[in-house]
Amino acid sequence: MRGVDEKDLSKIVKEWSRDNSPKLKGIEGLAIDGKSLRSTVKDPGNQQQNMGIMVSIFSQETGLVLATEKFESKTGSEQAVAQRMIGECGLKGKLITADTLHCNVTTVRKIIESENDYLIAVKKNQIKLYNQIEKIIKTTKAESIDTQKERGHGREITRRVSVFKKSIKIESLWEHIQSIIQVERWGYRGKKSDKETVYYISSIWEKAEFFSQKIKGHWGIENQVHWVKDVLFKEDSMKIHQVRAATNLALLNTLGLNIFRGLGFLSITEGRRWLGNQWEKLVAISSSPS
Repeated sequence: MRGVDEKDLSKIVKEWSRDNSPKLKGIEGLAIDGKSLRSTVKDPGNQQQNMGIMVSIFSQETGLVLATEKFESKTGSEQAVAQRMIGECGLKGKLITADTLHCNVTTVRKIIESENDYLIAVKKNQIKLYNQIEKIIKTTKAESIDTQKERGHGREITRRVSVFKKSIKIESLWEHIQSIIQVERWGYRGKKSDKETVYYISSIWEKAEFFSQKIKGHWGIENQVHWVKDVLFKEDSMKIHQVRAATNLALLNTLGLNIFRGLGFLSITEGRRWLGNQWEKLVAISSSPS
């Protein structure tokens, strides 16, 4: 694994995903997020140590990882890698979703220049923008509202998504904003009460139901990629600490994940059980044309 160039393997994952991605109706949501390779952490008590981190672009609708790249914490940043990936992805007409880490002018500009749109969470890391959003929400009426209730796994949560028009002039750095979205969550997780309000900005205008689906869908990258790789593929507990080798094994895990999803398995456990009982299928999968 040390002898394999991770850039070559990353290119294979990207090309396979591109060739096997189905054509979808409507706007495809692409979540972008980073995941640490914890096996490359040699000294957990040292916050300044180097580690490998994978940044992935994940299709909310197909469950495929469309691109993934590595950077090292001492020499790079998730924002810079994400911006480069967006510029080089070659995809158009998509809705890129991201958390507050990516709420910055450079990332937004890269998304627009790539002929895609964005839906990004905003917190007080952008204090001027945050204050302008609060003013809009306090002084105008929502154009669209979607309310949903979720029950299960010891929790009962109500989620209300409200969409507002940009009713006041926001500084020109954020000129592409078309929608201001407020997400309110309240209820109980076990016996503890839970309440949270989060703001989002988007370069498109859609109804609250649409944004509710895409915001919820964004966290699929945690549940359908990061969790699967940690728990089922045991990625974080690998005994390989060298960054390049760990990166290449992580890329192979991503390719395996994509193959199962491409075969129609939402549950990777079910897919592995199916393949484990029919190893001859592996030959058919590897030899079938894309």
